[in-house]
Amino acid sequence: MKQLSFILLCLCLTGCLKSKVLLEDPAKCVFDKKLVGFWSMVDGKSKMIAAIGPSKVEGNPANLVCYQGMSFSEEGQLDDDDQGNKQRSEYAFTVTVGNYGYLCLITGDFSKQGEYAKWLAAKDQSCEIYRYRVDKDSLTLWLGDPAKLAENGLKSEAVPGMTGVKTFSGTRAELVEFLKTKSDKIFADADKMVFKRVAF
Repeated sequence: MKQLSFILLCLCLTGCLKSKVLLEDPAKCVFDKKLVGFWSMVDGKSKMIAAIGPSKVEGNPANLVCYQGMSFSEEGQLDDDDQGNKQRSEYAFTVTVGNYGYLCLITGDFSKQGEYAKWLAAKDQSCEIYRYRVDKDSLTLWLGDPAKLAENGLKSEAVPGMTGVKTFSGTRAELVEFLKTKSDKIFADADKMVFKRVAF
């Protein structure tokens, strides 16, 4: 969990919904253009800015979301220690299920040509899933609670090397069907963040 991810810039929140399957085949996803732009969030001690847009690397699919973010300390200093691997961008696909959009964050540095093709060939479908909704100039993001998987009848298993962390291990169809009507059981309002669009 050291690697900077789409939502884990927010140090006051922990946990995410890990999955061994993607919600959709990346080739069939449609990029959500409402996400494009700059977003800011101030929540108590947490301050951050996020930039979101499609990847421009040759060979990457047009529906690959590229994200870069910065977080700030209470004193207003730029906090770059949370990036760990110094990878500048994170990448995700957007998928619509029911009334919400979902970000499937995949692990890899796709800023270099050919890296996406290597990831695809490796058939590693593990990802982190976040729920989101865009309302005009407001972006709401929800972290998923992995502890809710088993109690809602979803298959899960331990993540190697991460004590107490569970990952969804059922099928894509099972997860999609669950999210259509029971999304709130995993993505609770207690674990949401609200960003505001920054004009540029």
